[in-house]
Amino acid sequence: MEEDGQKRPVTADTELRFLENPARLKLTNVLDVSGEWKRLMNMITHPDHPDRLLFSSDHVRLLEKETRRSPTDEMLKTWSTTGRNRPRISDFLRLLKNAELNRAASIISADVLKEQDANDDSDECIVVEDAEDEPTAPPPSESFNGLALSDIPLFEYADLVQATRNFCDIPVSQGGCKLGQGAFGVVYKGTLSNGWVVAVKCLMEYFPEHFLTEVELLREQSHPNLLPLLGIGRSVRGHCCIVYQYMEMGSLQACIARENDTPAINWKQRFSILRDVAAGINFLHTRTPRPFIHRDVKR
Repeated sequence: MEEDGQKRPVTADTELRFLENPARLKLTNVLDVSGEWKRLMNMITHPDHPDRLLFSSDHVRLLEKETRRSPTDEMLKTWSTTGRNRPRISDFLRLLKNAELNRAASIISADVLKEQDANDDSDECIVVEDAEDEPTAPPPSESFNGLALSDIPLFEYADLVQATRNFCDIPVSQGGCKLGQGAFGVVYKGTLSNGWVVAVKCLMEYFPEHFLTEVELLREQSHPNLLPLLGIGRSVRGHCCIVYQYMEMGSLQACIARENDTPAINWKQRFSILRDVAAGINFLHTRTPRPFIHRDVKR
């Protein structure tokens, strides 16, 4: 980054678009090879509208087909030049840490911001003396932001990572674990160590209130047209997951399209499905004392 012929130092407040090429190249190599750029892409919000995601699943699919250019680099180019409130390097570092991409985060911390290794929390270097400073997930007897967890099964986050093959973003139909994505998170198919198949919904880092509301609702209420809550999981960095019963037949859209060679749905069955969906939504919208507005209904 240069101004008046003088090269200015890069700081945490420097706009991301001015990230220098050596660090940018290292980051693209790390994220391209691991495929973790897709996880980041699903977490990036619009710089001017933080309540909206910047990229859609269509953007991810387009970059997955890209063979000549780095998908990470293309993602960064778009994000860093979008909107009036352009993202800064500190925003990128925060995003990498939220995604627990420690190797990529260490490139920003050490190579770009020249922070000391003592501040580096990458998996490659664990300092036992600092372990007491590391936040831990709450045990079942504690609470999270005022929500009591004593009666909610708590899954180890590491078990959910293993069950979903590190939250593999390849669709289930192609041998991966991704079941789908909504406005508030991505849903994965997971197989626990005991063989139990579950659906793991990983919420976007920017919607903790939605996490609390959904958990509280499912803990207090049950309905035949709502998937039961099996438990929750939370990483040391605050990643929120909700574990549901797995639907073997997949989504309604998959059944209608017969994506997995499922039997055709006749009109009588479709009417029954529509009636049951309406009943479930009506239950959410009219529950007392606090209605829950779904806002993300899809097939």
